[in-house]
Amino acid sequence: MPFPPVQEHINQALSQWDEWGAAFKKGDGADDPAPSSPDTGAPSIEIFETLDFIFIRVPIQEESMLTGLKIFHTSLQVMLKSFPKPDSEQVIRLPSPVRRKGTTAKYRDGILEIRLLKKSEHEMTEVGIDF
Repeated sequence: MPFPPVQEHINQALSQWDEWGAAFKKGDGADDPAPSSPDTGAPSIEIFETLDFIFIRVPIQEESMLTGLKIFHTSLQVMLKSFPKPDSEQVIRLPSPVRRKGTTAKYRDGILEIRLLKKSEHEMTEVGIDF
C-alpha cells in the first residue's frame, strides 16, 4: 500500500515530465530555441545526443558568415555570437549537461558541427564532515 502524499508527488512529477517531454519532442515549447524561427533568418539547427557527446549541426549558407562568429557554452547552453547576423546572438539549450573542456567545432561542406563532451553521470564529489 503506497503512502498517499508520496504517491501524489510521484504522480504530479510524472505528469509534468510527460508534458515537458511532449513539448520538447514537438519543438513548440516556448523555451525550445533549437529550431530557429524563420523570421530571424537563422538556419535550422540540429541537435543530437550520443552516449558520450552532444552534436550541434548548423547549416552555413556562406562561408563569410563564419567571419565574426564566436562560440561560447555553459554546462547547459551554447551561445553563437554574431550569428546569423553580426549584431545577433543564437542561444541553444542542451539536452544534457556538458563538460567545460573538450568541445570542438569544425566547418565542412556547408555545415558547422559543434561537438560537446557530456558530463559523466557517475561523477562524485566527496563532502567533508565538520565536527
